[in-house]
Amino acid sequence: IGLNIDEFGAGASNLACLGGMPVRRLKMHGGHNGALTRIMLDIGHNLKVNVVATCVETESQRAYLAANGCSSMQGYYVSQPMARPELENWLAAR
Repeated sequence: IGLNIDEFGAGASNLACLGGMPVRRLKMHGGHNGALTRIMLDIGHNLKVNVVATCVETESQRAYLAANGCSSMQGYYVSQPMARPELENWLAAR
């Protein structure tokens, strides 16, 4: 069993807790460019876990994250929320 940490850095999900947990994925807010984004990606890469950027809304955000090693993203740039039938059609088209 592995853990996904959502809202990393808030409350109990701080850096001190990461070392002793079987973390597989960190979710981070991807809506900004800068040092914090690079630090979060570095933490994930060094821990050998997947980092998911959330709130990705523009091509420039996607490009920045991809250029800095983030391969998993979610947000309105990828797609708005959709019901299952819409999701099935969306996936089939890809």
